[in-house]
Amino acid sequence: MALEDAKIKDLQNRLFGKKSEKQRAPRSQRSDQGNRPSKRKRGQQSGSSGHGRTKRPDLPIVADEHDLDDDQKRCSTCGLPHRPNPALEEYSDVIEVEVEAHVRRIRRRAYTRNPGCTCEDTPAILSAAPPARLIPRSDYDVSFWVEIILRKYRYGQPVHRTLQDLSDQGLAVSPGTLAGGLQAIAPLFEPALFTSSAKTSSSPVFYI
Repeated sequence: MALEDAKIKDLQNRLFGKKSEKQRAPRSQRSDQGNRPSKRKRGQQSGSSGHGRTKRPDLPIVADEHDLDDDQKRCSTCGLPHRPNPALEEYSDVIEVEVEAHVRRIRRRAYTRNPGCTCEDTPAILSAAPPARLIPRSDYDVSFWVEIILRKYRYGQPVHRTLQDLSDQGLAVSPGTLAGGLQAIAPLFEPALFTSSAKTSSSPVFYI
């Protein structure tokens, strides 16, 4: 059992342990690089052909329209309206990343039994089922916890910075709520952490 515990601890350290963002090159390579300074300038070299703007066909397009003000749509002297010409219209693409905390309010339609229905198995009131929740009685949906896990364990962002960022978006979350939620969803990651040869009754721990 001690060997299995050691394997599990090593796996958790690899997944969630602290990692340095800087990787030092081997001593032999550092010495070679120091003896042979490169004369090549950084960035794109003068005279080389550029690759042009990167195409991004997978990004969804949100249509927007910019129009002239009403006073600009007519001649300022005689007052006659200008004529629109779609053939001269231009398009400008601007890439944006919009992240915003919001409340998804789900309307659950309800129905009452028809007065003419006398079936005993038919309830008097019927309503749509409530949404499935990752954590029972929690207001935070899956997308919230995905964002938290990615920031913490993928991008290495400190928890206090994540909480501050959410607060700036108008969503104040306490550290206790975050810690309790991570502990609640930790058992869902057991299949990814534990192999059939290293089974244990303990659950993985998310440190914050």
